[in-house]
This record gives sequence, structure tokens and C-alpha cells, in this order.
Amino acid sequence: MTIIKKFVPICLSVLAFVAAGAQAGYHYEATTVNTGDGISGEQTTTVSAWSEGDSTRIEFKEGEKMGFFGPGSYLVSTDAGETLYLVNPADKTYALFDLGEVMNTAGKAMESLGGMMKMEITNPHFEKVSEEPGGQILGYNTQHVRFNSGYTISMSIMGQSMNQVVESQQELWVTPDVDPAALNAWLRPDKMMKGMFKGMSEMIEAQYSQIKGAPLKSIVSTKTEGGMGGSTNGVMTTQVTVLEKETIPAVTFAIPADFTKTDLMAEIAKEDGEPTEGPSLEESMSKLKGLFGG
Repeated sequence: MTIIKKFVPICLSVLAFVAAGAQAGYHYEATTVNTGDGISGEQTTTVSAWSEGDSTRIEFKEGEKMGFFGPGSYLVSTDAGETLYLVNPADKTYALFDLGEVMNTAGKAMESLGGMMKMEITNPHFEKVSEEPGGQILGYNTQHVRFNSGYTISMSIMGQSMNQVVESQQELWVTPDVDPAALNAWLRPDKMMKGMFKGMSEMIEAQYSQIKGAPLKSIVSTKTEGGMGGSTNGVMTTQVTVLEKETIPAVTFAIPADFTKTDLMAEIAKEDGEPTEGPSLEESMSKLKGLFGG
């Protein structure tokens, strides 16, 4: 279950769509670096994104293990990240990228085991520790905000119970001088986490609703104890390296009309040449971990 531990904090994001015409918006680039137990050296992912109001497109530039986010793929949405799509120009396909639904699929896989495996999230909690001036990043004044949060993964496998406790410390440098919608898609996890685990998504949404402005940098330190993996530590650092105003054509945020809608889980299974029906829980979670470079 260390897969879930790594999968949840990373989930790093939100997006949106523009109506018509060329718009004045933002272009930014951001780099995420993961280090910690079980990671050899550093894992780095760089994205390039365009945003206007509630509209965003995120392209994956480079990364050691990009998973299903292959070369040329991008994320786009039409409603400020409430509905998110993964677009694959190489195959001319797009799929609803709903992590809540993915976790529902994992839950159904657990149920198919006939009660042999159960999992639930308990004791989700968070607190705002401090807020102070954070200096300038890319010429923008920032506020340095600190949060502590955590949860417990309670598992039962073939009648044997175990708990895995996850505690995180988050530091964010947020600027009030940039429209938050421009950067939230990649730099805030609360939108993507919606519906994933009962209680946890609400906790994260409540936490990040206290942030007023656009995040330019974040550091998330996570410690996990118990379960099958013992004690592990990890750090994820994300930093905006480019932020500039830009006129953005509406087509930037569009899904081409001749692209075919497909199913995300089926596409993940197909990626490894496996049957598109009935992937096991272990297979599904392993591939989902790969989505985020794990």
C-alpha cells in the first residue's frame, strides 16, 4: 500500500477551457522533484502550461518516468478543473481523467476479492501552522504558508489488519498578484483529489481554500509509518521557473473534433498490451503510480 501513500500526496492539480478568440493569459513552466526512500536519486518532471481565466492546458515536457503521460500528451478541462481530460494526439484519443472514479474502480476490485482485502481512510486531519511574508519569486511578492496534515490507511488483508499512518508538512509560497486559476491546475492537489477517499478530499479542499493567491513554490515532506512498508520518508518540491503574460489562441484549450473518447483505465491496460477488461487491483494501482512518475 506504499503505492497509495506515494500516489495520494503527489497528486498534485486543476484545469479549464476558454470560450473563443485569442485571450490574454499566462504561460508558465514548473518543475517537480521527488526524493526519498525507494527513489533512486531524484525523479524530475517538467511541465509547460497555458492558462486564461479558468482555462488551462498542461503539456509534459520531460520526466524520468512519465507513465501514461507520454510525449505529446496534455491535460485540458472546460470547467476550472471540475472535469479533466487527458488528450493523446498520437492516438487521436481523449479520456476523462477522474481520479475519484479511478479509486472507485480500485474499490470495486477489492470487493471482487470477496472480502479478502478491505481498505479505508480514517482520521484525516490538518492544521494551519503559520503564515508570514515569503519574499519574492520571479518578481512577485509571496506569503509563506505552512500546514500539517495526515490520515491513517486502515487495511484488512485475508483477515489480518494493519494501519499505515501518513503525516505531511506542506510549505507554500503564494502570490496574491496572479490569478490563482492560472496556476492551480498543476500546483494545487485539492481539485484532482476530489472524490478519491471519503473524508480526505474534503480535508484537502478545506485546507487549500484558505490559500489566497497563486502558488509559485511548494515543498511537501511526508512520513509514513506502519503497514507493510515500515517507516519511509519522501520530499516533493515543485517550483514555477517561468511565469509570463501571453496572448493565447482559443484552440490551445480545445480537444480536436476528430478525436475519439475512450476509457482511462482501458487505455492504461492497453498501454502494456494487457486485456482492456478486468485489470487486477495491483496492476491498476501500479500503473496509476506510473502516471505521476513513481
